[in-house]
Amino acid sequence: MDLKKNNKKILKIIWMIYALGSIVLVLYLANKLVCSDIMKVSNRVILNDNWDVTINDKVYKGVSLDNFAFDTLMKKDEVIMKTIVPDDYDFKEASICIPNRHTTVSMYVDGNLEYEYGKDRYENNKATGSGYLLVNFLEEYKGKNLRLEFTVTEDNAFSKIDEMWISEWENSYRYIITNNRLPLLMGCFLVVLGVMMTFVQIFAVVFSSKYRNVLFLSVFSICIGIWTLCYYDIMIMFSLPLYKVALMEYMTLFIAPLPIIGYMYGHVKEANSKVITCVYNVLFLVQAILTVLAIALHTTDTVHGAGMLKYFLVMFVVLLSFFAYVLFIRTKKNVMLSKFTNAGLITVLFCVFYEVASFIVSRHTKFNVPQIKGISSVGFAIFVGILVIDLYHRATMNMMEEHEKALLIKRAYTDELTKLHNRTYCSEYMRNISLDKNSKYTVIIFDLNGLKKINDTYGHLKGDELICYAAIVLEKTFASEGVVGRMGGDEFMAILETDDKSAIEKLLENFNENIKEVNEKKPELGLSISYGYATNSEVREGRSEKIYQLADERMYAYKQEVKKAMQG
Repeated sequence: MDLKKNNKKILKIIWMIYALGSIVLVLYLANKLVCSDIMKVSNRVILNDNWDVTINDKVYKGVSLDNFAFDTLMKKDEVIMKTIVPDDYDFKEASICIPNRHTTVSMYVDGNLEYEYGKDRYENNKATGSGYLLVNFLEEYKGKNLRLEFTVTEDNAFSKIDEMWISEWENSYRYIITNNRLPLLMGCFLVVLGVMMTFVQIFAVVFSSKYRNVLFLSVFSICIGIWTLCYYDIMIMFSLPLYKVALMEYMTLFIAPLPIIGYMYGHVKEANSKVITCVYNVLFLVQAILTVLAIALHTTDTVHGAGMLKYFLVMFVVLLSFFAYVLFIRTKKNVMLSKFTNAGLITVLFCVFYEVASFIVSRHTKFNVPQIKGISSVGFAIFVGILVIDLYHRATMNMMEEHEKALLIKRAYTDELTKLHNRTYCSEYMRNISLDKNSKYTVIIFDLNGLKKINDTYGHLKGDELICYAAIVLEKTFASEGVVGRMGGDEFMAILETDDKSAIEKLLENFNENIKEVNEKKPELGLSISYGYATNSEVREGRSEKIYQLADERMYAYKQEVKKAMQG
């Protein structure tokens, strides 16, 4: 036993090493593929130095965007940036990358308006979105005066200006994607995983509610995956307008908590605590109202998603903390699994806290915090993976419990020798069918002839063989028409859901033919079975015990006739 346990442990360790090695290899190859020409796409002219910046009425001369910070800008604030376009680059078709953080953008070259974004939407109180704007930058712009004008469209927009650059047009998108390759890989992984699981589970959940949690996980995975691709500007490769990307980003972020709340319902029930259940219901209600309200306000341009973001971040952290506590309670029931799941939640909480903190500090303070792009998506990917493992474990345990339960029930109602139903099952079945006043049924009692002689002459093993062949004949003849069982010893029983005597006589003819077939194959057994039957229409009020008694009397009379024939 110890050797088997050690072998199992070794196999598990080998499998874990193989699985982790496969994941590392796939990530390495994916990273290598994305970064195959990173030197080429990274060829840029950085425009971070020598800017004259005017924020509302305050002027800053010769600033560098690397360390330039200011008080957080509010809606209607204006920023004007001026510099000289460098002339020491050589691109066939150049583009300039302008960071937009909830602003309108106007680009002037030597006083001429060359590009404009978002003014019409701002005038109509619509969201302008956030992300990079890639603008065609002509060769003739070299050495000329560049002027950028921004009007802030949301409160608490930013306190720093992100990096700007000029690069080859065809490499602009590829640089952004390459620079955000971790969010790209994690976002795509979450979306693909979610879509695959959704297609499978959307049909499975119709047949069983057991698959509901997998569907919740699938929707959550899709939402977080799309949010990741939008937040880290990966969606820019589809040339979507920033306001549409922002709409996708906020909608998925607002919806994402709902499926994870749905998933946790089963864990909350297992906690078996009225307080936890009450808190869960309150959190679900608050989140549902907040989600519906946010979507309604954003789509009607009353309050945009950016304005609701802080409330959702707080709510998300509260939900994750609550679920971490719920899973901690579950540790008492399943130590290893709950510790594993809690570790996943702690990872998510750390990643989310880090992302939120670095976002707030970087955007709204003068401090620079090193950011790990995509760290929250990594946390969510780990979390989803752990929840899938949790689901698999729970499903496996439930299946094992159901299988064991079904096995115990089957054993309780099955004759061990013949594998037919036993006396208990037949008695309960006959009792249940007799309760239906409209039911029509027939009870047939069978008794083996000559079993004692076989046992005395050849031994009980031969007698058991005779019993088994009798069971085969009975099952072959009557199982499709009702229930067949062994009452014990050499006595059998069939309950047929009909009282049509002509149909019963036809079955008995087939029964005798099947006995002949056995005797032709096994003549030494001399299989012979006496029988008698009675229908419920023959007995007043159709009482099952009376029907059984009448059939048994007829079987006994038939058996006496067989004995006389054998003696004669």
